[in-house]
Amino acid sequence: MGKECIKIYFMQKRTKEVFLLFFFFIFLSCKTIFDGVNVSLKEDIIPLSLSSEKNDNWVILNNISIEGRKIRGLIDTGSNLTMIDSTFFKEIIPMKYINFYDFNNNKSKREVVKIKKLKIGKNIVIKNINAVKINLKKYKEKVNIIIGNNILKKMVWFIDFKTSEVRVGKTVKDFKSINEYKKIKFNFSSNLIKLDVKHNQYYKKIIFDTGSKSQINLPIRDTIYFNKSMLLKTNSYNNYSGNKYKILKIELREIDLANNVKFNDVLATFGVGFSRILGVDLLQESKIIIDYMNNNLYIFQYQNSVQGK
Repeated sequence: MGKECIKIYFMQKRTKEVFLLFFFFIFLSCKTIFDGVNVSLKEDIIPLSLSSEKNDNWVILNNISIEGRKIRGLIDTGSNLTMIDSTFFKEIIPMKYINFYDFNNNKSKREVVKIKKLKIGKNIVIKNINAVKINLKKYKEKVNIIIGNNILKKMVWFIDFKTSEVRVGKTVKDFKSINEYKKIKFNFSSNLIKLDVKHNQYYKKIIFDTGSKSQINLPIRDTIYFNKSMLLKTNSYNNYSGNKYKILKIELREIDLANNVKFNDVLATFGVGFSRILGVDLLQESKIIIDYMNNNLYIFQYQNSVQGK
């Protein structure tokens, strides 16, 4: 097996508009040990139980168990692998170590552990999971596991952000109302969902990230594509380091995803990272179906606009 190379990037921000912008972006540049997950669904469509707490649009499941231990998990399409809390699973013996790079490119060693069996509810059984151990206690959402695309891509996911409803299916054909949705073709590379986004002459690939508390977050270098007179400064707070700093924001009248789905009055923030992120706040009046097998994202909008806040 080839050398494993992993970069994990963190971003958290707290502003008047965005309480917390949190995402993991993980780029695997070498052959990875994180594929090979086995998923078994006992029914064609399985409803899942979300956390009853207010989680700022995050998709947090509260009916997950590992070896009989009940835990909470974040569904994170912005992470291409799965991570478990190092403080909660101290007893799991690491199978190997990997190079780990944080947002500032600081290098450290991290443990990779084998999870023999993970259950979601009674009808989803996931086996043979290699996961990275990381301290998740430092983050606001208080979950024990972050479920990334190495697991998510084995199923079809229905998420209704307005009604907080989640269902899982074997194929997209199991969802009878699919014709009500608009279909977007996505590129699935490095185990990440990448969509085409357009605003006037701005046309880029953007990562679809349910682990990000944002509407749109762009790298600071992208400000050259926008009217500078429309850019505003706002206060931000890094929930991980405790540092305060200024970020830029802009309200966009309209963005277009893959020339098929439009969102109006969108708030875009500009961060210090290099990735372009579409987060859960943009979808608060939408429901989606993610079909990894065919690289399709289906979106149904209850309203045709999302108001920037």
